[in-house]
Amino acid sequence: MTDAALTPSRLWKRISPELRQQAATAFWLDEEATDDQVQAVLAIAQQKKFRPKFVLGLDTDRKARHLATLGSLPDTIAARVLIVAIVPVTTWPSLGLAQVQTISISSRIASRAPRKIYVGSCRVLGW
Repeated sequence: MTDAALTPSRLWKRISPELRQQAATAFWLDEEATDDQVQAVLAIAQQKKFRPKFVLGLDTDRKARHLATLGSLPDTIAARVLIVAIVPVTTWPSLGLAQVQTISISSRIASRAPRKIYVGSCRVLGW
């Protein structure tokens, strides 16, 4: 796959189900991802034919399981999930993001540099 065709949602589809489950769990536990979590609730509700209120009432494990099994994930949600859970803090300098100190970064940083992050994370993960 070329760098031009690489998107967060395509990267999400390529990772193993176990890694997706771990990433989804970390995503739901991230306190800074509330806006993206609302979008994820709506995506789960739409694709699984649930009501959003039902999805909101699920515990973290069940929400993570549903998120991990979605057929397609919007790029914004996939970007946040991958940034929060998969890209280790030690790889940030190699991606040119030395100013980022924690795994949980703000949505503004994620929206400004998703392409660079995912191309770099693919190299780190050997994809």
